[in-house]
Order: sequence, then structure tokens, then C-alpha cells
Amino acid sequence: MPGGDGMKVGMYSFDCRDAAALAGFWTRVLMRPVDEGATRAFATIGFEGDGPTWMFHQPDGELAAGPNRLMLDTFRIFAPRPN
Repeated sequence: MPGGDGMKVGMYSFDCRDAAALAGFWTRVLMRPVDEGATRAFATIGFEGDGPTWMFHQPDGELAAGPNRLMLDTFRIFAPRPN
């Protein structure tokens, strides 16, 4: 990032009732294929590719109430430092 350090998203993780169905929606939005092996309980987009991974999973029990069903896995990018 120009001008200094920054943050980058490495993975988007969604709690959902049907992982394969939600991954199917996002694959059309992102124009990236759903990874092989998607099930109702677990699916990914871009796990082996460049860019962030999108992970969809069905938690044990009931989904949490409220809007917090998306988790971001972030990491810090350090700008090069002059010697």
C-alpha cells in the first residue's frame, strides 16, 4: 500500500444454513468457481488460488442471532523501510 503499512483480508468466513447454496450465490457474484467437494455443511471458493479464500460453514446447533455471521481473517502488510 502506498505510503505505509496496511491490512489485507486473507479469508472471508460465513456461518450459514447451507454452505453449498451460499457458495453458489457468491461464485456468481465473484465469477470464481466453488472448490471441489462442497457440501451443505462446508464449502470454499479460492482455497488454492490467488486472492482471499471465501469459506462457508454450517455451525453446530443454531446460527447465532444478529448480523455477525461474517468473520474476516486479516493480516498486516508492512511497507518496505529505507535502510
